[in-house]
Amino acid sequence: MAQNEGQFFDSQCMFLCDQITLEILDVNDALSRKLGLERSQIISKHLHDFVEPANEEYEHVIQQKKYSSNFDKVWKVDCGNGVENYVQFSTQLITFRSKPAKLIIAHDLSEYLSKPENQVQVLSSPVGFQGFPLAEIEWDSKGRVIRWSDKAEEIFGYTQDEVMEMENFHDFIIYPDDLPTVNEVIKRAYNTKENTISITNRNITKDGRTVYNEWHNSILYDGDGQLVSTYSLVSDITDRIEARQQAKRSTLSYQDLFNSITDAIYLLDEKGNIVVANDGLEKTYGFTTEEVVGKNHSILRAPGKFNNEEIECLLSTKDLSAQHMEGWSKKANGEVFPTEMLINRGNYFGRDVLIIVERDISDRKFAEEELRRRQQQLQELFHTSPLGITMINTHNEIMSVNSGFEQIFGYTNAEIVGLELDRLITPDEKYLEAVEISNMQRVTERELVRKTKGGHLINVLVYFVPIRVDGKIDAKYAIYLDITERKKTEEYVKKSLREKEVLLAEIHHRVKNNLAVITGLLELQSYATDDLNSKQVLKESRMRVHSIALVHEKLYKNEN
Repeated sequence: MAQNEGQFFDSQCMFLCDQITLEILDVNDALSRKLGLERSQIISKHLHDFVEPANEEYEHVIQQKKYSSNFDKVWKVDCGNGVENYVQFSTQLITFRSKPAKLIIAHDLSEYLSKPENQVQVLSSPVGFQGFPLAEIEWDSKGRVIRWSDKAEEIFGYTQDEVMEMENFHDFIIYPDDLPTVNEVIKRAYNTKENTISITNRNITKDGRTVYNEWHNSILYDGDGQLVSTYSLVSDITDRIEARQQAKRSTLSYQDLFNSITDAIYLLDEKGNIVVANDGLEKTYGFTTEEVVGKNHSILRAPGKFNNEEIECLLSTKDLSAQHMEGWSKKANGEVFPTEMLINRGNYFGRDVLIIVERDISDRKFAEEELRRRQQQLQELFHTSPLGITMINTHNEIMSVNSGFEQIFGYTNAEIVGLELDRLITPDEKYLEAVEISNMQRVTERELVRKTKGGHLINVLVYFVPIRVDGKIDAKYAIYLDITERKKTEEYVKKSLREKEVLLAEIHHRVKNNLAVITGLLELQSYATDDLNSKQVLKESRMRVHSIALVHEKLYKNEN
């Protein structure tokens, strides 16, 4: 049997052992040959009769060379004749003669340990669960843990020694609210002799965190159908569950947003049928979503008042640009109303659809009609007013004039649009004054002299009215009233009044003089008589005439 230690496992050597006791049930020819024993000499013995843990220094070397860091520890195999080899084992759970067993594969490390690191060629690698992403857990018939992989420790936080010392560990790690359901599933599987079951539930980790795991369980029974053990592969799906929940929350959020929009939103397939609609459609049309989904969009259209060809054209083309159109639609109660539609092309679960946002624009149409009517009224007022009206911009340039302006000044609208108003109709010597008035920031009234197209000067009463938009002057109105005739009348009246004032002054002087003469005559008469009674009477008469003269003087000087 003398042979090189590095060639001991030149082919794969395998043990087949009882799952629990590791009693050897069978071996392959390669193993029998390498041990130099007949199969009968090996079977029924225990695995530990042939292997024992390697010295610590070898394990240190293995760790330094970073070989098989995910595998079990290093074992020393006694091959007889003083030959020792170093191996690592990988295992696979199988069923052998209706009983659970472990297939144990030996992987030789001898050559690896005997050569420099840069010359090592690994002849075999474990075929078990190298870097396996799932946790492996084995349970005996009483639910006690008999195998606990490194991945299980990573997911749950417990070491193998900790879980093997715990009773009812299965119930301990299941989230309390999930425990009744999990136990019921397991009980049903045992009763019906199911070989595999999968369960998704919440688990509690050592540090108290709640995680979501998928459990894929293989159940082994003996020949009598009694439970022997359970082999579990566990996957941590917490991230996936949380992502799904987040997606669900996002979907609900988008659905809430979709339904919170008051406009009608609905999707049309390639045939023009409504695929989905929001609550806004019911508010707009009075139809429930159940009444319209699956129906052609024509159910919403007002017969004879909507051009369906435009939508049909969009359905048959691949134009991705947004489209806008207006038309007439019909509510569930038969009421016809104007709508505005914004149409985009999109994708709904892999289907090409038209996304339509539709709004009832009855109020807007009414407001537009009212605005149009008011604008027409203002236009009528502007053009038919007997007053001369011109609209000028902030540079005092003429934007428009009405027929009243044309009649007063003789210019037509076409002749003067774009010209500066003040230079056009203001006498040269009054230009600066006119510009100052035109730039007033408030409504201003003035009596001014302006000139016509023919050069005639006329008197006008002018109102300058600034038009403000968002607090800023956007344009101005200049409103002219020709007061030339009124001015002439006023001059005539003033002249007539002056003549009357002169006449009244002359009359006043004459009356004043006459009263003075009477007063003098009465005084002279009093000197011509010696009769005291007569003197007294003449004196009183003179005083009365003097009083009359004083009253007349006072009345004359009063301006009223």
